[in-house]
Amino acid sequence: MKKNNLFSLAVCAALAAIGILCAACPTGAEGIAGGMGGDQGGTGTIRIGQGLDNNSRTAVPDAAELAGITFKVHLTGPGGTIDRDFGPEGGTIDVAAGSWNITVKAYNSEPRLRGMAEQTISVAPGGSQTISVTAVIGVKSEAEFLDVMDVNSAMYRYNDSDPSRENLIVVEQDFDINGFINISNSRKYTIIAEPGTTRTIRRKDGSGVGACINVDAGVLTLGKAGETGKLVFDGLGIAYYAANAFLYIYNTGSLIIDGNTEITRIKESTGYSPIWCDSLVEMRGGKITNCVAMSWSEGGAVSVRNGGQFTMSGGEISGNSSTLGGGGVTLMDNGRFTMNSGIISGNAVTLVGGDGGGVALNDNSQFIMSGGEISGNSSASGGGGVAVRGNGQFTMSGSGKISGNEATGTGNSGGGVALGGSGVFTMTGGEISGNSAPNGGGVALTDAGAFEMSGGKIIGNTANRRGGGVAVTDNGGFTLSGSAEISVNTAPEGGGVALTDAGVFDMNGGKISGNIVAGNGGGVYLAGNSTSTTLGSRTFTMTDGEISGNSATSGGGVSTGYIGSMNNDVNKFIMTGGIISGNTATSGGGAHIGSFYGSSPVKVIFAKRGGTIGANTAVLGNNEVYANVTSPLSRTTTAGPGVRLYIEPTSFSPTLLDPVGNVDTTSNWL
Repeated sequence: MKKNNLFSLAVCAALAAIGILCAACPTGAEGIAGGMGGDQGGTGTIRIGQGLDNNSRTAVPDAAELAGITFKVHLTGPGGTIDRDFGPEGGTIDVAAGSWNITVKAYNSEPRLRGMAEQTISVAPGGSQTISVTAVIGVKSEAEFLDVMDVNSAMYRYNDSDPSRENLIVVEQDFDINGFINISNSRKYTIIAEPGTTRTIRRKDGSGVGACINVDAGVLTLGKAGETGKLVFDGLGIAYYAANAFLYIYNTGSLIIDGNTEITRIKESTGYSPIWCDSLVEMRGGKITNCVAMSWSEGGAVSVRNGGQFTMSGGEISGNSSTLGGGGVTLMDNGRFTMNSGIISGNAVTLVGGDGGGVALNDNSQFIMSGGEISGNSSASGGGGVAVRGNGQFTMSGSGKISGNEATGTGNSGGGVALGGSGVFTMTGGEISGNSAPNGGGVALTDAGAFEMSGGKIIGNTANRRGGGVAVTDNGGFTLSGSAEISVNTAPEGGGVALTDAGVFDMNGGKISGNIVAGNGGGVYLAGNSTSTTLGSRTFTMTDGEISGNSATSGGGVSTGYIGSMNNDVNKFIMTGGIISGNTATSGGGAHIGSFYGSSPVKVIFAKRGGTIGANTAVLGNNEVYANVTSPLSRTTTAGPGVRLYIEPTSFSPTLLDPVGNVDTTSNWL
C-alpha cells in the first residue's frame, strides 16, 4: 500500500488494560496502547514508550522511521494540567493518583502532525501506566501525493478489533484533491481541521470523474462539535464535469456534517447536486453555501433521492442555486427530509418554470418540518420557500418558520409555499410570514394540490394580484380548522384567501382576520374571469370559525366577486355556521354578492343556512350582505335569474340592488 500525507491520521487509543499494542495498528500507522499495575502510595507514574508488536501484526518501526519524531503529551487530572515533549525513546511523568485524561500527538521533523489519540486512564496510588506509541512518518514529498485517495486501504485496519470506535483524521495543511476519497467499509471516520486553524481541501480539476468523497458503507463525519478548527471543502467555483456529485452517499453509507465545517463553491455541471443522498445524511452544524447545480439540474446544495433520508438538526444551507428546482434542497423518488432546526436561506431557482427556492419536493417524497427557518429564498416561478408537487407530502408543525421568501412567476406562484401536482401540505403549527408573490403571498394551491391547516399562522404576507394569505385554483382544495390563523395579509383582492378557476375552500374552524385589500374580499374572495373558457365552479363552504376585522372596497368579510360568461362559471358561498363580524367595506361589510358579464342563468349562489353575519359596517349602509346584479342592468334569461340567495332564518334580510328582478330569494333550490 502506498501511503500519503494528505491527511494526518489519529487513531487507536485504548487497550490500556491489556498492555499491548492495538492489534489493528499496521505499518505506517500511529497507535497508542497501555498497561497498568502497581503498589500503594500517594503518586503514580505514566510512562511514554516506544510500542512493540506483541501480536506479530505490526512491524516494529526501525530507527530511520522514528528519526525526528516528537511526542507531545497533554494531561489533565487531579494534579491539574501537565504538558511534556518526548523524543522517540519516550519518558516518564510522575502524577498524582487518580483519573487522568491524556492526549498524545506525534509530530515529524517538518513538523507535521502524524498521529493523535486521546483516552482516560486511571493511575493507582504507587502504581504506573505505560502508554506505548509507534509512529511512521509516511510520504514526505509533494510528488508522492496520490491523485486518487482510497481511505479504505489507508485506514480500514485501524479498528479491526472494534469497528464501533472512531478513526480521527486531522487535517493540518491545505491541499488539492484531483481524485476522490472512497469509504466502503463499516467503520467510522471523522475529519477535522487542526485545532485553532482553518484548513481548506480544494477540488480544482474541472474534468474529474466520480465523486470527490464517496461513502457507500460506514460513517463519515465532517467536523466535530466543540473543535476549534475550521474545515473547508472548496470547489473554487470551477464547473466540475463529473459523472457524480461532490459528496455521494449511497447503499449503507452515512454522512454527518458537524462543527465548524463549510462546503462551498461546488459547481456541478452534469445534472448532479453537490451533495447527493441515496442513503443517510445528518446535518448537525456547519454550512453548505454558494454551491450551484447547473445544466437543467435540481438541488443547488442537496439532492435526496431513491429513498434517501436527510435530517437537519442544525447548521445552514445558504446562498446556493439551481436552474430547475430546489435552490437549496430537492427531494425526489421517495426521498425524505426532516428539518428539526437550522436555516435554509438565500437560495434561488433561476430558470422560469423552476420552483422551490429553498426546498422542492417531487415523486412521492416527504418533507417534515418541526423547527428551523426557511427564509429569504427566491424562485423565478413558484414556491419561493417550498414547492410541493408530484404527490409530495409536506408536514409543518412546532416552531418551524417560512418567512421573507419571494416567487416572481406570473402564475399561481406562492411566495412561501407552492402546492400542485396532487401534492399534500399539512400544517399543524409554525408560521408562514412576510412572503410575497403575484398570487398566494403565503401559500398557492393548484393542480389538485391539497392544503390542510389546523394550526399555526399565515401572517403578514403580500400578493400583488390575489390571495395575500392563500390562493386556491385549478382544482386545489384548502381546509381551515382548529386554531389556525390567517391574518394581516394584503392583496388587491382576497386578503386572506382567494379562490379562482375551480378552487375549493372549506372553513371548519380557525380565524381569518385583519386582512386588507383595496378591491374585493378582505377575508375571502371568489373570483372569476370574463374571457376564460376553462373556468369551473368555485365553492366556499363555512361550517365554523371566524372571519373578522378584515377590510375591502367590496365585501369586507367575503366577496363572491364578478364572474365570467361561461355556463360552468359559478361562484358558490354556502354558510351553515361560524361568525362573520367586525369587517368593513364601502359596500357589503359582511359579504358582497355580485354577478357581472354574460347571461348564464346561475352565476352566484349564496346560501345562508346558519351561522352569524352581524356587526359589520359599510360606507353605503350595506352593513351585512349586499347583492348587486345591476351592471349591465338586464340579466334576466329564460332559465332564471343571475343570483340566487337561500336564506334561513327568514328574518335575515340582505340589501338587494336588483331593479329588474334578477335575484331569487324564494326558491328552495339546494
